[in-house]
Amino acid sequence: MIRLGRPALLAVLGLVLLSAAARARDLRHPASGEPAFTITVPDDWTAVTVDGGRSLSIASANRRIGFALTIATSDQSPEEIAKSAVTASKGTQLETKPASISGLAGRTYSWTYTNAGGIKLHTAMTLVQLDGKWLASCTKLEVDGNSPADQQLADTAMQSVKLVKGAK
Repeated sequence: MIRLGRPALLAVLGLVLLSAAARARDLRHPASGEPAFTITVPDDWTAVTVDGGRSLSIASANRRIGFALTIATSDQSPEEIAKSAVTASKGTQLETKPASISGLAGRTYSWTYTNAGGIKLHTAMTLVQLDGKWLASCTKLEVDGNSPADQQLADTAMQSVKLVKGAK
């Protein structure tokens, strides 16, 4: 058994963290202006704007984790938006709880549903009401039965989500 002293252990840990950071990238949506989201994801994840540029769709390389980041105006309340999403996906709502992004209060709505391909997904949509009719939505989707490593990766990406608030 090899014993590493504290300085050697810290050096190894630093190398691991640096190599992990080198394989990650920061995404911003929208690309300019405020309000906007930022998220840190692995380099091999894909990101594409959808819905006329209102949303950024992000998927892990193995397609078992996804995020949708949306900044938009809405006349609907966050509760109405969440209820519409659950209904549209024919999902089963599990829970609603207080949440925040960058210190801005909101709520997270969680539900499960089966997509058109027959894959069961766990969904957590965090909605934050901004000034006026502006609404920020961060939705995390995970395939049912994800490995603990995939679950940790999804949670780490979710924890990296930030919201830059300002006038659009």
